[in-house]
Amino acid sequence: MESTTVAPVAPVTLAAPTAPATVQSATRLEAAVRERADTDRTFLNWWIYIFIVSWVTLGLASLYYYIRRISRIDAFSRRKVAYYEALIEYTERRAAAQGAETAVRPLTDQLRADLDVARRTSLKPIRAGLTVLLSFITLGIWYLVALHQLNRAWDDRQRFEATFDDKLSQAWIQLGLLSYPITFKVDQGKARNFWIWLVLTVVTLGIWAAVWDYRLHTDPDRLYPEFHAVEDSVLQVVRTS
Repeated sequence: MESTTVAPVAPVTLAAPTAPATVQSATRLEAAVRERADTDRTFLNWWIYIFIVSWVTLGLASLYYYIRRISRIDAFSRRKVAYYEALIEYTERRAAAQGAETAVRPLTDQLRADLDVARRTSLKPIRAGLTVLLSFITLGIWYLVALHQLNRAWDDRQRFEATFDDKLSQAWIQLGLLSYPITFKVDQGKARNFWIWLVLTVVTLGIWAAVWDYRLHTDPDRLYPEFHAVEDSVLQVVRTS
């Protein structure tokens, strides 16, 4: 898996004092980053879950972790939306304080537009309760829809992060907050073709389902450090600028 490379940053201390509105945006940003202690959690070791816990609970653990996986994705998405909003707001207010609104506005407008689209697509909540209910009502058919969403969830989120970081870096370089862009390198292994993996599950008489379940269970375990490294770098720039 490719690792995240966070380029060195060189914060620039500005002569003008930071406006109170900018401080409020920075505070919101810090709150969103701190929330990851509650939302960005790894689960019980998959091998223990599948070979011990699932047998002891007569399969109920599978339903439990099915719900937990969806809830974890939705909690992460809510946190990241707050994080992105705070960053856009901070950038706009910092640009206003420096008199650079005209230069930076195309980038911040694009960031807002991208985030609005992401709320309806790549960051859209899956909703565990509704998913389980619809799966029962449709006799399992909706489970395939939810499986498709789970299969692509973390890839969608990491790709949006990479795009967002690229445009944010462009804006911050113009504002003198960065000398080099902050880079999020996408893990290509998270991009799985749903239909190919479904066919493999059928062809192997369900054996491939175990591989798939393992990946769904552990997808975020290696991505969390990638996200957190970028967030820490961003927060460092905000705190020292």
